[in-house]
Amino acid sequence: MEVNVNTINDSEREIEINLTQEELTPQIEAAYRKASSVIEIRGFRKGKAPLSLIKRMYGEIIESDAIDEIANEWFRKAIEERQINPIGTPVMVDLKYKQNEPLSFKVKFDIKPEFELKEYKGLEVEKPVHAVKDEEVAEEIRRLRQAHATYEPATAVGGTDYIVTADMQELDETGAVIPNRKRNGMKVDMNESTTEKEIKEALKSAETGGVYTASRSTTRWQKKSPAGRRNRQRHSRCRSKKISRSTTTSKARSMW
Repeated sequence: MEVNVNTINDSEREIEINLTQEELTPQIEAAYRKASSVIEIRGFRKGKAPLSLIKRMYGEIIESDAIDEIANEWFRKAIEERQINPIGTPVMVDLKYKQNEPLSFKVKFDIKPEFELKEYKGLEVEKPVHAVKDEEVAEEIRRLRQAHATYEPATAVGGTDYIVTADMQELDETGAVIPNRKRNGMKVDMNESTTEKEIKEALKSAETGGVYTASRSTTRWQKKSPAGRRNRQRHSRCRSKKISRSTTTSKARSMW
């Protein structure tokens, strides 16, 4: 076995392994014996077909299947002999093999980089100090109130402390239904900042059973268009099924 270990950078290596035909023969023959026990050829009992016939009919397939396992075995042996400890998963980047010829392959892998520890004692580190703003406190209180809120049924939306359960159907620019773009039972939190503003605007006065339309502009990339991009109008039809109102009105207790 001829082995060359090439350094790509401080943490990456590539090992090249070349095996002679004599080194490969015992493992190739073992692969044939293993395959011969399960191969069925007409005119012979299972596992009783002549090895020469199996080689002629299935030799290329059997050796191709076996060569990956053989390469892995020789790779493990090579790095163990050289006390190399790869980290991560080694990657086979090149493998050359033909029947009755030597095998050569390359494997890339990472190792722990070596570095020199510089003097660190006595170093001064600037500690960041964050001054809490009133807006941050208010936002945290709002978040806690929302997380621990309880809700009661309502017939209409009357502010931001409401959740609307609705079925939403996406419509195209002409108002036609877009197939497979319907979401049933969507919960729209009117107090949630991440909720699309167009949806909240459409449902700000929603009543149970009502149907409302939210419109918004989207930008679409046009490959064949000289301008490249164009704006289009999209709509969402919202059918309100249930409205709930938050009953948590007391201020959240401070956690600081």
